[in-house]
Formats: sequence, C-alpha cells, structure tokens
Amino acid sequence: MSHMTAAEREHWDHEMGAASDMENAFALGRMGLSGENAEAEGRIRKHLDAGLFVVTLHYPAFCPSTDAYTGEHLSVGATASTLDFAEKRRDEIACDCDPEMRLEIRRPKGHELVPEVVAHVPANDNDVPF
Repeated sequence: MSHMTAAEREHWDHEMGAASDMENAFALGRMGLSGENAEAEGRIRKHLDAGLFVVTLHYPAFCPSTDAYTGEHLSVGATASTLDFAEKRRDEIACDCDPEMRLEIRRPKGHELVPEVVAHVPANDNDVPF
C-alpha cells in the first residue's frame, strides 16, 4: 500500500535514477517503514482518544536488501483502562520479547506525568584537590 501521491512517486522515481541500487533499496525500505509507523501512530491515537493507556512496542527495522538499520518499527502491544494494568501488561510482554525491543506506556489526556521540581543545590568545589 503506497502513501504517496503521483507527484511524489514521480519525484522519487527521478531521485532513484541518480543513486546506486543499494541506495535505492535502502530508500525504499525507509519509505515503507514511515508509512507503517504512520498507520500505527493513527491506531495509537484512537486508543488514547478513547481514554485508554497504550503499551507501544519499538523494535529495530532493517532494510531487507542491504541489512542496514532504517529506524524503528512501532506497534501497539496492549491497551489498558488503568495505569496499573498497563504496567502489568508491559512487564508480561517484556519477559517474552527481544532484548532490542523497547516498550513504552503512552498515557491518555488527563493522565500525563507532572515533572518533579528539584531544587538546584550549588556545588561546593573548595575541597577539590586540583
């Protein structure tokens, strides 16, 4: 499934002619990844708008032709109605997943983290021996 307009396709066809076959394969791999991630981001946004917590999976993506790293795949691992249940699902998934996979919990509106205010304590360098 292509997410490009005819003008974009024509542009990239022209650009592809100026590159080597390996560069073309790498560029096509990156374009496919961005389309997949845009679809996943849309699904995540729908869950968040419905007030659900979403456990997202981020795992490395490699070009099928060159084996070069092209970015990260993004997908929905689980949804939950509470943060506790989302954390439980994240931990369950983490036990079974690839060590290169990164898991995050995205929070719906109204459940965002509030950053802590930490007082700045100036350092005293009087006892440094140099």
